Amino acid sequence: MDMHSDRKRPRTELDAEVAANAQLTNHPDLYFEDGNVIMKTGNTLFCVHRTILSKHSTVFRDLFAQNTQTLRGLPSLTVDDDKEDMESLLNAVYDGMHIDFPTLTVESFPTLAGLLRIATKYQIQRPRTAIIERLQIQWPSSLEKHDEKQVDVRERLLQQQQQQGDGAAENLIVHPASVIGLLRECNYNSPELLTPLFYDLSTRVWQFEAPFTGYHIMPLSPADKERLIVGINKLRSLQIQSFACPTVTCLRHPPAEQRRLLACQTELLKMWHNVAYACMVKDGDHCRPVEDWAGMVGMIRIACSKAATARDAQKDALCASCCNSVVATVEQSRRTIWNSLTGLFALAQ
Repeated sequence: MDMHSDRKRPRTELDAEVAANAQLTNHPDLYFEDGNVIMKTGNTLFCVHRTILSKHSTVFRDLFAQNTQTLRGLPSLTVDDDKEDMESLLNAVYDGMHIDFPTLTVESFPTLAGLLRIATKYQIQRPRTAIIERLQIQWPSSLEKHDEKQVDVRERLLQQQQQQGDGAAENLIVHPASVIGLLRECNYNSPELLTPLFYDLSTRVWQFEAPFTGYHIMPLSPADKERLIVGINKLRSLQIQSFACPTVTCLRHPPAEQRRLLACQTELLKMWHNVAYACMVKDGDHCRPVEDWAGMVGMIRIACSKAATARDAQKDALCASCCNSVVATVEQSRRTIWNSLTGLFALAQ
């Protein structure tokens, strides 16, 4: 603005502008002397390079092209983003899109969430992809990786509880509802990550004494709340259906061994009753069916090992072939539950 224009403006307006500019602060690391565009977030100024941001973001490119504001003799762009989020985004851009991820905890999650939101807003794909991949490590889509993660989480919880007491879990584990809400906000709808998140959420909801519509599912949209409730009911129904004694696995004896077949069916019913009662009736609230069935697999293996000892002692017991079949059937039942989760929670695209 030239001197003649300033002369035409009221003194109070000029004073207000001077006072406002006096409150502006250069970012200590991201105000480059050779920058050619200034971005203002609140009272913080970032002096950056237009070509670098335009290279990675068509949104920035269009905003720069449409902008007519100036500050300190340079084109300036005022944005409504949080200063810390913009700082994280620009650090990623100037660091070759490398993101140094901290351990994912309640304390570190807001920083990660802010970066995902702003990377989505300005359509900078590499930080967005990197963050989603980091979340997929925490909530893997494969059953094997899920099992590994459960072991890791238990070990971390135990360590934290020994160091900080029982309340340590509140700072260690990010609630899945918060992650689902974030992903929906950032237009992410792939079942690859949403499926394990919804399963995790279904296992946690019942651990709270607060009402079902309490704070722990508030980040969910009405559609996702309905998806969760219906999915939990379907998951419990599938678990009950899978709970039937798999006597069909013993129907592999040749006709000449009909007597042996009946004996194996009888022994399996006894084994199943004992294992099922110990695993499914006596213990827990059964809000973690995938983990419950992992316990079933282990207990069936122990029961089959005892059956082998009984056979050696010439006692009635399930034959070796039927033992193998039962173990395989229980393992497959567990995998079927896991593979059905996407459909149960209506997440298929």
